[in-house]
Amino acid sequence: MQPYNYSLKFAVTMFCLNDTMRYSLCPGKTDMRKGMNSLCGVIHDKMGYDVRLGDVFIFINRQHTTMKLLHAEDGGLVLYIKRLEEGTFRLSGYDQIRPKMQSVQ
Repeated sequence: MQPYNYSLKFAVTMFCLNDTMRYSLCPGKTDMRKGMNSLCGVIHDKMGYDVRLGDVFIFINRQHTTMKLLHAEDGGLVLYIKRLEEGTFRLSGYDQIRPKMQSVQ
């Protein structure tokens, strides 16, 4: 069985985040050494969600300098990583009961 070769057009369209998706922030700090499989475990065990439903899950480290977004798309998981060279991520309002970002007025 030969591996499937994805075209460049597929590569451009497979990374798509938009404002119609639900975004959930993982409560607390996340060890950024965790990969896709470990983060799926955090989503299931700590947040009570299933990554396969298509939501975007946000993880931030203790120093607020690194952010990971894990998202399931057709064909597999996508992991985005952003590490700031200077400064920190500023979080908007956060609901501890329901781990979802709240819009800031």
